[in-house]
Amino acid sequence: MKLLLAVDTSGKNGSLALARVTAGERAVDVLEVVPLTGGAFSAQLVPQIAAVLERHGHTKNDLGAFAVANGPGSFTGCAWAWLP
Repeated sequence: MKLLLAVDTSGKNGSLALARVTAGERAVDVLEVVPLTGGAFSAQLVPQIAAVLERHGHTKNDLGAFAVANGPGSFTGCAWAWLP
């Protein structure tokens, strides 16, 4: 089982999602989707990620995969999404 964090900051409204992926299975168990509104994604991402991980009893060390949407987005949002 891997924990997947997905982030989309490519539009006016963004989102992040936390999901569980099991090797050998096609299904993905989406634990939570968090909307990001207002366009100030750089101020929202880190606190929202920390909160969603905490709500589900996980830490950043539990993440096994990270996915991002590819789009125009703001420079700050895109730059953050691509940093390791």
